[in-house]
Amino acid sequence: MARNKCNLLFLSVLLFWGCQREPSKVTMDTLLEEMLDRQAVTYYPESDFQTKQFGSYDRRSIGNEETHFWFANDDRSKFLRKEEREGRTEFVMFDHKGPGAVVRFWTTGDQRLKHYTLRFYIDGGDKPAIEGKVIDVVGNGLLAAEPLSVGLSKTTTVDYRRGQNLYLPIPYGKSCKITVSNDKGGNVPFYYYNINYRAYPAGTVVESFSQESLEKAKWQISKTNQALMQGGMLKDAKVREQQEFQETIAPESELHLAFNTPGAVSKLRVQLEADNIPQALRSTVVKMEFDGKQTVWCPLGDFFGIGYAQVANQTHYQQVRDASFMSCQWVMPFNKNCVVTFENLDKQPVKLTGDVEVQDYEWKENSMHFYTSWLQHSSIVTGQFEGQSGKSGHQDLNFVKLKGQGVLVGDALTIFNTAHNGNRTVWWGEGDEKIYIDGESQPSHFGTGTEDYYGYAWGRGEAFMHPFVSQPIGEGNRHAGLTVNSRFRALDRIPFKRSLRFDMELWHWIRTKVDYAPVVYSYMKPGGESSGHPNPFQAKEKVALNRYDIMVPVPDKNGKLEGDCILYNKKTTLVRAENNPKYSGSNLTKFTAHQHNQPIEVAFEMKESKAADLDFVVFGTKDCPSLDLYLNGELVKKGAVVPGKSGQSRTVTVKHAKLLEGKNNLVFKVQRKCCKTPYVGLDYITVKEHAVSSGAEQIVRR
Repeated sequence: MARNKCNLLFLSVLLFWGCQREPSKVTMDTLLEEMLDRQAVTYYPESDFQTKQFGSYDRRSIGNEETHFWFANDDRSKFLRKEEREGRTEFVMFDHKGPGAVVRFWTTGDQRLKHYTLRFYIDGGDKPAIEGKVIDVVGNGLLAAEPLSVGLSKTTTVDYRRGQNLYLPIPYGKSCKITVSNDKGGNVPFYYYNINYRAYPAGTVVESFSQESLEKAKWQISKTNQALMQGGMLKDAKVREQQEFQETIAPESELHLAFNTPGAVSKLRVQLEADNIPQALRSTVVKMEFDGKQTVWCPLGDFFGIGYAQVANQTHYQQVRDASFMSCQWVMPFNKNCVVTFENLDKQPVKLTGDVEVQDYEWKENSMHFYTSWLQHSSIVTGQFEGQSGKSGHQDLNFVKLKGQGVLVGDALTIFNTAHNGNRTVWWGEGDEKIYIDGESQPSHFGTGTEDYYGYAWGRGEAFMHPFVSQPIGEGNRHAGLTVNSRFRALDRIPFKRSLRFDMELWHWIRTKVDYAPVVYSYMKPGGESSGHPNPFQAKEKVALNRYDIMVPVPDKNGKLEGDCILYNKKTTLVRAENNPKYSGSNLTKFTAHQHNQPIEVAFEMKESKAADLDFVVFGTKDCPSLDLYLNGELVKKGAVVPGKSGQSRTVTVKHAKLLEGKNNLVFKVQRKCCKTPYVGLDYITVKEHAVSSGAEQIVRR
């Protein structure tokens, strides 16, 4: 009995001292260590922090899609307030009361950005703890070297055309206020920003940022930068089990690998070989089942962050040496068992070589399973030209809806843009991210543009790789082509207790069609539900390699072919679009000769040969009053009069035209010697058949 009393007394002392122990302190060092710890994101945060965002989004965007200005797009220079201090006007862009940490800072502007100064006021101090030019503080290494501070893309020649990114955490114990001012005085007329921060519960002990703490953390900062650049982490877990595979998977067949001892998949490596690698990257699917529930279903290329592009890429979670060899280092825990499956949905055989590594893992009450959600919006119609009010033409595309308790840790987007570039660039989307946490009516993350969300700016097409954001290919940013963007979250991961909804606005000032495929990465506790479901039909679709895979140059079932679907000879013909709701599809496509008196050469396709009448709806200007029209080398219309006033249309009819199966060549010859810029404004063509037949149906690639 006496012995039991001594034991109880000893336990009581331990409990007392445990209760009196100083709570763990949040410092710059602890945050940097957490940034590199891939295993940390698999546990729901015990500190119960929230991740939120301040940004310069258009403040008229309040309500929902039914609200008049929900898609308002004047997203620059929106501030909380302005303050007068020491004879200057400072615009407050961030103001948080309570313990927290700034964990991501993105910004950009125009040439005036060089005159703007940032100031961080920590814990109510009158003097800024950080002060410097915007570009220097955020992107040019005033506080830390890259990749913690970097402008993207580095190959973009002008600083202010880059997206400036700061990932160095700025912790504070009581409050943080960030301001920007114009050194030349007056307003800050052209400035975009998004700042992600953690809000810790009251009572959390945080060591606030200071120049002394920055100096103290220099070694940790250097170690973090080095590890991020090399794709490593502070503590690489020891491999407990490894299964290798090398197998040619026949069409509509699968390869399975099973693990029946608790642990965590820590590395997945795959080398892919196929005759058509882009299609194989999309139509070969990785599936993962953890503890009896499938939570991962994703095309292989999308899973590894390259879409279906044959490009290299390296982030903190993914490494791709080329299109055929891919690896990832997500930590994917399971409490009982795991099954990894590769499925070939394509018609071609696919050879896969690689391995799966499993490490020991301590499954806790707050452990979570890894999830992906992938889908494709095929040939989706974008918006149309309008001002910044956002009254029409926009839409919110849902990336994912999650229900349960978990964290959002990343996403990637593969898009094929079909817009003509003509004499100006054509960015594929002005979308703002909108992330709703636990049933919010107004999203706590409201962005300023899709490219801003992914770390760059101004729709730049230059490729870049960074541990947390990347654009391995950006061809589709300036003209028709493919773009792949990705963003991964470490300190800026977003916890949710009940639900998370992630939407991305899609709008294009040139009405066109795009293929748009997002994948979202998340963790959720057992029992979580995701809107991401298997989409084999979409994964089997033929991937778009040129704009005419989407903008099919064939009349539809009603015999109508929009002008922006017409093929054209790039050697002789220029093309640009004029956007106005009065045109069919809100687009008028202008085909212009490179030289005076040079024929304008275009073409369209037919599914079968037939005789038909053709109606060409054309627009003209005072310089182009008439034209001759040739079909497959034969003059079918001479001196067709085109309206001499800009904005007026006329229907030019060709009777009894002989249409060929496959390609049909059209040549327009403008008949006016004084014409300085001969062009044909083609709205659309209508094919009216003579004989009863199956009709000129649109060729569908799907």
